[in-house]
Amino acid sequence: MDKEKLAELVARVKSGDGEAMNDIFSATADIVYYFCSNVLGRAAESDVNKIYNMAEKNISSLDDDGKFLAWLRALTLKYCSDSMKIASDEAAWDISAADGLDNVKEAAPDDILNPAVYGDAIKSAVPSMMVDMTPSERICAYSYYYFGMSDEQIASIIGVSKESVEVKLKAVRFGIKTNMRFYANLSDEEGEELTFSRQLIRDFLFNDASKKSYSAKRRAAEEQNERVFSFAQTQTVPKAQLQMSQSQHQPRQPVTHQSAQRRNAPQPSYAKSSKAAEEEAIRLAHETYAAPKKEKKPLTQKQKNIILISAGAAVLVALIVCIIVFVPKIINGGNPNIEEVALKKLSFEQELVTLKLGETTQLKLVFDPENVTHKDVKWQFLDNEETKTKETSDIVSFDPSTGMIKAKAVGVTKIAAVSLKYMDYSENPEGELIVAMCEVRVDCIPELMEFKQNDKELEPGATFNLADQLIVSPSDAKNYLKWDISSATETVVAEINDKGVVTAKNEGIAIVTVSSSDGTKFKTFTVIVKKKQIPAEKIILDKESLTLEIGDTAKLTATVTPSNTTDGDVTWYSNDESIVTVDENGNITAVSAGNTAVAAYCGKTAVGICNITVSVPVISVNAKSTSITVKVDTVLDYNEYFEIFPANATNKELIFTEQNVDESKEERIKTETLPGYDYTYKLAVKPGMVLIIARSASDKTKYGSLLITIVE
Repeated sequence: MDKEKLAELVARVKSGDGEAMNDIFSATADIVYYFCSNVLGRAAESDVNKIYNMAEKNISSLDDDGKFLAWLRALTLKYCSDSMKIASDEAAWDISAADGLDNVKEAAPDDILNPAVYGDAIKSAVPSMMVDMTPSERICAYSYYYFGMSDEQIASIIGVSKESVEVKLKAVRFGIKTNMRFYANLSDEEGEELTFSRQLIRDFLFNDASKKSYSAKRRAAEEQNERVFSFAQTQTVPKAQLQMSQSQHQPRQPVTHQSAQRRNAPQPSYAKSSKAAEEEAIRLAHETYAAPKKEKKPLTQKQKNIILISAGAAVLVALIVCIIVFVPKIINGGNPNIEEVALKKLSFEQELVTLKLGETTQLKLVFDPENVTHKDVKWQFLDNEETKTKETSDIVSFDPSTGMIKAKAVGVTKIAAVSLKYMDYSENPEGELIVAMCEVRVDCIPELMEFKQNDKELEPGATFNLADQLIVSPSDAKNYLKWDISSATETVVAEINDKGVVTAKNEGIAIVTVSSSDGTKFKTFTVIVKKKQIPAEKIILDKESLTLEIGDTAKLTATVTPSNTTDGDVTWYSNDESIVTVDENGNITAVSAGNTAVAAYCGKTAVGICNITVSVPVISVNAKSTSITVKVDTVLDYNEYFEIFPANATNKELIFTEQNVDESKEERIKTETLPGYDYTYKLAVKPGMVLIIARSASDKTKYGSLLITIVE
């Protein structure tokens, strides 16, 4: 029932609506019963009724109707604590029991062992530890893991310190770890590495199956007027009054915390009975606790008429029974006191039958004594987790004339043979039912179960039919597989339905487990959920070419199209790092002279390229001599008079200028063109002194000078 509906019912109870309290009871009593029966270690019907009576009397004090369920849990914990008188037991809460438990911490949800690997061991270890617990550990464990209360809340309600509660929870986790070493056959070192989250323990301790079983037990008492009988193994059942028997526990040898021997709190005892099935049937057949009584109202005339008619019908039925029972006796010998052989015991030759789908077998009833007068029985069935019997089963087909059954669906059914008339009134004057029960389990176990592939990548929102990737033999077994999915994070990565169809939700990794109907065979499959991929199409660089000198630096900027690509960042690469280097941000450094290229990559196909030339710079321009003397009409080649350093400079071009020393404007050196050629040269034409300056074409700050004296 959702929170809003429950709040509405609480408001109605406060206004005096008694029916609303019954509705609250029906919706929430399973939770209270489960807690009380496990914590108190007994059938808890009367405890549940007391708690709800207290709740009804005090519900007006609840300020927020929406917090009823939390209030009910606190009320239940307080009741159980007071019933056990556990808060007054100082030895039970001795925090010195924490010795050796400092490292027993609760794991984060994403820091746990793999349930797919250790699942069976966890299923055994957690319930086993719950059996081994002391009362103080048990009440803390169920409050924390089942009710979901915090350490502070538990301590406040019980009336002990928070540190005491923490010690008890550490002891519980220590016991589970110790049990895990046993059930998973782990070494001490491997066992120390195990960690358990709060959710993991809750999942394996309070699973749906266990809660449903308690629900069935609790509801059985409410349904006695709708049920003629229920299942039992050859059990004589008094009709007058029955008591709900204690839940049966059969623990293995206890494995508890190392300081358990110092505990003074008594350990709960657990009865071992060979009649567990009979007692469960009795609980289903008879009322075990009374529902809240409603105020009696005066009978209407119509109701009175119905009672009169029913009484008349009862008299008629009694007359018919007398005719059926006594007339044959009179016919047989004329003596109505001839004693019939009464049925003492009824049983099946096999109390448990396991079949594969389609198999048949015969059920055989054993009557005790064999010469019982009548052997008529009525047959009833209870399939899977159902709580009401029916005359046919969906799991098996049954021929009552031969006792032949045929498995037609996977599941579990209980077949009951019930005596209808044969009561031994001399020994059982109150009249008693005699019932025999046989449990039939039908499985369809695959001999082969393999996936065609081991994993699958999906985008959020995408679906994938994993069942199509599974090879199963025989093929019928595919219809009875169980699908489950889990991930290491709290975020839902993917979901799967009972047909094996996966729906991707959020980025991450999920593990799908498919198992046979009995859980003996399973396979796992990895689902990887990634965002939709948008590939890079091209890269544009801000420079297509660069000319640098050794030691120069520059920066390239890349623009990727489309801008929302999922291919990630740009990767830079130098074609020849001996010439230029480039870092992850596109910063370039010229190392040596030469030609190369720098490329920017993104994804699989997008690339941008910049061609780079690195030159050797001119360090200096020097004249080979400071001055020379030439005659008029001498041809001059200025390049012969100068040299560049270093000799391997990339650009060796020089630019020359001429300047008369005496500042005369006359042209003393003339530029001439060789006839018929595109070639110029210098010619001394007049006497005088001329200063020649040679500058580097790549760096005009680098120059040299030469004084030429021209004579006749």
